[in-house]
Order: sequence, then C-alpha cells, then structure tokens
Amino acid sequence: MKIVNMATNDPIENILDRFEFEKVYAVMRFLGWKWVQNDGMDYPSVKQMRARAKYLLNKAYDESMNNDEDETISTGGFEASYIRKGFGAAQSEGAFILRFVIETKDNEE
Repeated sequence: MKIVNMATNDPIENILDRFEFEKVYAVMRFLGWKWVQNDGMDYPSVKQMRARAKYLLNKAYDESMNNDEDETISTGGFEASYIRKGFGAAQSEGAFILRFVIETKDNEE
C-alpha cells in the first residue's frame, strides 16, 4: 500500500507522491528499457525517475507560462503536461498531468 502525504498543497509533489514509479520500474526492467547514465546504459532508479518527472513537470509549467499556452514535454518515457485552464474541480487553476508512455500512434507516417 502506497502512503500519500495529502498535507502538501504543492500539486507537483502531490502527483509525485501518488505516481507509482515502482510499476514503471518493473515495466522498464521487463522491456529492457534503459536510460543513458554517466557510465553507459542502465535502468534508472525510482529516485532518478522521480527527479526526472519533477523536472519535466516544472519545465512544462515554466514553458506554459512563457508561451501562454498548454505545454507537454517528454523524455525517457515520461510525458509531463501543464494544461492552463485546468479541468474537473480545479477549473480555475491549471492542471498537471504525468504519464509514462510505452507506445503511441498517430495518423502520420
């Protein structure tokens, strides 16, 4: 069971606390999906994945504020978005979204 600290008002920390990085780690191991590390290719630790996800969420927010539009940034399988108008109960605020993407398709070749 994952213990979540709901006392934080920081939406990024809230997402990071609820995101199941351990599942992502297991999928990466199963698929043989490694990241470039200082000393070659290796599986990222949960701590490294969390740090990368936090960086991407902050970067998406910063780019959204600079460009005055929604922003999505991705690397290493992680996709972080900041949606300016928000949705659901937080329509007056922007919304953060964090995904781990294994495969996507679009209509272009």
